[in-house]
Amino acid sequence: MTASQERKEKRQRENRQVVRTFALVLQLGITMLTCIFLCLFLGRFLADRLGIPALFPILLVLGILAGFRSVWKLVKRYTRK
Repeated sequence: MTASQERKEKRQRENRQVVRTFALVLQLGITMLTCIFLCLFLGRFLADRLGIPALFPILLVLGILAGFRSVWKLVKRYTRK
């Protein structure tokens, strides 16, 4: 293998790693926001529908915790590789 081929392969490996890292960051953000917004809207809907305003903050906190748990699991899986 020539030196130029080795440099090319090294560059390709580095590029793949950058793309994987970017994909992970994007996935973490989407996962976190999805959990929070789903619980946010569900809490607002149920609070309005049932007339129990305490449901909104409870479900909001639950969404935040679910988001952090999902992010934690994704990071754990990614670091295992």
